[in-house]
Amino acid sequence: MKCLIAVLLFFSLHLISYCQDSLSASGSGKVLTAYIQGHDKKGVVDIDFIKKGFRLILSDTSYKIKQLYICWNSENGNINCLSRTRDSVIAEELNKKPNNIYVGSLLTIENIYVTRNSERYHLPSLVFQVEDIYKKYPTIKDPQICHNKKNQVHCYNDGSYIIHFNKNRIAGFLTADSFLSYDEPNKEFRINNIDSNGLNNVITIKLNKKSVTIKGKEFEKEIDSIPTAELDFNGFKIELIHSGFKDSIMFYNGGKVFFLEVSTNKWNKKNWTWDFLERDGRSFFSMPYHYKNNRPQFISIQNDRQKHGVTLHTGFNNNKKISSVEPYFIELVEDEGKRIFKPSLPEPYYYFSYNRFGKLKTKKVTGVIRYCECK
Repeated sequence: MKCLIAVLLFFSLHLISYCQDSLSASGSGKVLTAYIQGHDKKGVVDIDFIKKGFRLILSDTSYKIKQLYICWNSENGNINCLSRTRDSVIAEELNKKPNNIYVGSLLTIENIYVTRNSERYHLPSLVFQVEDIYKKYPTIKDPQICHNKKNQVHCYNDGSYIIHFNKNRIAGFLTADSFLSYDEPNKEFRINNIDSNGLNNVITIKLNKKSVTIKGKEFEKEIDSIPTAELDFNGFKIELIHSGFKDSIMFYNGGKVFFLEVSTNKWNKKNWTWDFLERDGRSFFSMPYHYKNNRPQFISIQNDRQKHGVTLHTGFNNNKKISSVEPYFIELVEDEGKRIFKPSLPEPYYYFSYNRFGKLKTKKVTGVIRYCECK
């Protein structure tokens, strides 16, 4: 109950608005749209369809595609980009190992320039999640919660985030599109960003004892106090925000906003700590740290569209190990003219609890115990 109250308070402090850009552009009073030939699904593309190669076409065929970039991430963590002066991509270019496109890749088509006579226009980027549309994948309502043979929680996957554990301790997480990953023992975030030249620019943000180090390909800065400022890594901007209570490191990607709220620890002067929050207006992922032992208190994930969420609690040995995993949802509702946050336990419901040694209490399980790998 205490953890649910903490989740409720943390969520209520971070309600962030969101707006989505249109995927069409205007030219000479007309709306000009680019789309993949033979594809009619918005935001998602089937793996078997895309692996055969594809052609980008325009709603007005009097315009011609002059230039575009196609980028995707591969299973080895690489970001791969092709520059094109034509409108098609052949299968061999997408399936060359080890950089082949796979289920879970984020495919972006960007820097689309079109011409007609002396006219030249730049169209907005197209973004697709690569999926096996005819195969069932984990969601926030039906996540993969995998255990090992020792009955310890091994990993969690809801299709957006994959969380890994080591001996029931949070080891780190990564986003499904491989844009962001986190190594908890080293307290280091890794950001895979495509710079203005179409190259992968890896940026790391690391929490030290009493500072934060931000490092890029050609830039490294150790910060022992956080002023209000903006850092630019070849077009990728990181904002530093000084508030007087909790300072923030903020950056954006794909309509999402990411916050690292850094506490210089007025309560514990030995170490800095930080909380992590990601929001896109319809969902959030949060991982607040305990200020004394500098470990995650819990991980909370919620999807407003599906009205479902999950909390992974820690509780044993000063937040070292996961104590339970269960769904929850917090909804903003009207009550007698007031807007309040209403917590609930949504369906389908499951519950996994663990003893202080990290072993699953198999007799108290609600749901199905899966021995698997999160993919």
